[in-house]
Amino acid sequence: MNRTIFVPVLVTLFVIGSILRLLSGYTLLNSNLTYAAGKKEKLPGTRRPEDAARTFYMLIDRGEYERAWEISLEPDWSDGRPVGYREELFSGQKWNGLVTSREVFVDRLTTEIGKDGWGITLNNIKAERVERLDGSEHTSQFGNEVPEETYRVLVRGQMVGACSIFRWEKQLIVISSPEGYRVFLNGTKEENSFFYQSWFSGIEPISHLR
Repeated sequence: MNRTIFVPVLVTLFVIGSILRLLSGYTLLNSNLTYAAGKKEKLPGTRRPEDAARTFYMLIDRGEYERAWEISLEPDWSDGRPVGYREELFSGQKWNGLVTSREVFVDRLTTEIGKDGWGITLNNIKAERVERLDGSEHTSQFGNEVPEETYRVLVRGQMVGACSIFRWEKQLIVISSPEGYRVFLNGTKEENSFFYQSWFSGIEPISHLR
């Protein structure tokens, strides 16, 4: 077929196929296999548990660690002492009431991820409310200040590495507060790992960047 005829025919077939795909209820591109930086998405806020969880990860991605600290609550199981990368930190039987300070939280993430979040790239972050929990089940973590509302929220997203896109998910506890909902972090870490790595689970590669 002549090239001058082939190209217009190919474009026409693509357009027709795209229209049929859209009419059938499918998207043109599979978002699970696609990454596009695009412009910054507006933060959902903290009025709903799922919004707070999604906002938390978006702030981490942007490197806005102070704002992430403001909508989270992390017990300090180390009694205020520094915890090294090689050390494993477990939660105690009952929360001692100490929380990770703003300064420690920001300094820690700046070291682990980098200033302005340059060391991590998150995309397609989705969150859904799984169930409402009985706050009394978590008194060992919350101490005497049991929140009025406690929820389990499932967060899913993508993490872009040097050459690949990874899928991840995490079930979080989200609690109510006078200022809105807050993400309750475990404040624990495994041996030879960073604290922020405990905020991701089920990581698996789904595509390679070309």
